[in-house]
Amino acid sequence: MKQSTKAFCLGLMAFGFLVARNAHASMALYGVTRPNADGEFSLVKVDTNTGLASQLKGFNGGAAKQGMLAYYDPTGDFLSIRATPLDPALVILNPLTGTAVVHPITGLPAGETKTSGLTYQASQNRILITFGQDGTSYEDRIAEINLDGTVLNTSPALSIGDRDTLGEDPATGNLLAVDLNGDEPRMAIIGDVFGTPVISEFANPTFDSSLIDLAISPDSARVFTARVIGPTELVEINIGDNTLSTIGNFGMEVAGLTFAPDIFVVPEPSAFVLVWVGAFSILAVLRVHIARRNALSRFGLGPRSSTRRWLRTRSTPRFVR
Repeated sequence: MKQSTKAFCLGLMAFGFLVARNAHASMALYGVTRPNADGEFSLVKVDTNTGLASQLKGFNGGAAKQGMLAYYDPTGDFLSIRATPLDPALVILNPLTGTAVVHPITGLPAGETKTSGLTYQASQNRILITFGQDGTSYEDRIAEINLDGTVLNTSPALSIGDRDTLGEDPATGNLLAVDLNGDEPRMAIIGDVFGTPVISEFANPTFDSSLIDLAISPDSARVFTARVIGPTELVEINIGDNTLSTIGNFGMEVAGLTFAPDIFVVPEPSAFVLVWVGAFSILAVLRVHIARRNALSRFGLGPRSSTRRWLRTRSTPRFVR
């Protein structure tokens, strides 16, 4: 195949990917399952009406205490956290290739490597985790890390105590520190996190020690969490009256939730698929046309002279150089 044709097709396919990504403005709920004994786990898509989770991509290399989930929009990857005592790590999940890259979290204060919460605060373009003292079950501080797991900044201890979960209010960009079995307010807005933290109430849901992680829909503002003790279920937090509503069973052990663009699993051919099909169809038609023309030329048939004159007079041919 001629180089100009290859370049044309590659450019068409790249354009198709961008069209596909931008064509899906709505967001979907995704989850990550807890790794099994062999370190295998999955990225799943969760139905917000039934709670049922469907596998999207399988991974390996996880740890028993891996959980939480965030979507890192700059690269299109998902982030999870390995909360292994004394050995925490950021886990980067590529949903297209099924690869998981593990980066140990380095630079936390000595004796404070207990980690739990994770979020990507898009309004500030930063990855945040909660951490606390080793040998305890509390994470009362927040750290900013980069994609390599290096700590960039740390907060003082929060006056509201343990915070298992972090999130972002997509409507305001505010950072939320959450512990649904902790001190009030259980869902707190944290301002000036790395200076003198300012704490205010976002919501104060019913106390429940079985819930973990937080996902707020940018489309509907619905707030979800995961029940991880007992039946693993999708639960909605009703901000208006601070009640909890069980949506339904995941059907698997989901340990983290986040919203991300609805571009990874769709029930009908996506724009990306259609562009690929279109590109290969164009290639197939061109190859058949060229083969037929060459065959006719070898046998002295067809409009050879006119075709050759057309090719010679084209300064920038469309498909054939």
